[in-house]
Amino acid sequence: MNTQKHIVRLLIWFKNPDDSLYELTRLFVPVSMLMNRLLNELYSGKKIKFLNINLRTADSFEKIENASIDYVHSYGGHISIDSILPLDKFNSLSYTEQLYFVWDLAKEAILKISTDLKNNDLSDAVQKAYQKGLDQNIDLDFDLIVEEFQIGNHTFVASLKMEFDKNIVHAHYKIVSDSKSIFNQIIDSTTCDTEFFYEMFKSIVTEGNHIVLKGHEEVDYLPLYVEIENQT
Repeated sequence: MNTQKHIVRLLIWFKNPDDSLYELTRLFVPVSMLMNRLLNELYSGKKIKFLNINLRTADSFEKIENASIDYVHSYGGHISIDSILPLDKFNSLSYTEQLYFVWDLAKEAILKISTDLKNNDLSDAVQKAYQKGLDQNIDLDFDLIVEEFQIGNHTFVASLKMEFDKNIVHAHYKIVSDSKSIFNQIIDSTTCDTEFFYEMFKSIVTEGNHIVLKGHEEVDYLPLYVEIENQT
């Protein structure tokens, strides 16, 4: 599996003339993150710093001088495409249906980018990433940190998972010892477009008789200590 970030950041934007669709950009940040993660597992071509997929309504193209559907702009590792957003169809769908619809639109946009830039690696990667996302039922949740510790005769697995509920993300922290739950709690929540939330948790380590979740010094509940002395 490719662990390097060959695509540093991917974001799907929803755009119309008065920018009133920005809330959709925020709502579908987890879809952008999923496509970004899967592509980075599969893509090992030329590094891309920013990949922006602009899903524009038909009237927004009319307001932009010399705008054209599926126009690709690339400069210095920054790539963008202006694709059409069939807003009436989008609005007729349920939230779950919208996830799949946006997943399809993102794949098609990236395929058009790969064709325009003659980037076969990107074309291959996005087709595989797209199918993998479907195979996982567009599961937006992901493990941010997972660590396993052998303490005495016991195996401990500590995990911090990002779990999404539409525009809200929860940090779900679990510690399991030999299949027995030691700690299982949502320790924090925020809106899903809060970038700092995905960066503020740094590591899970052991210190003495504690498993410790470490993170940014400005987060008042970190480091978070969970005692394991009675479990060893």
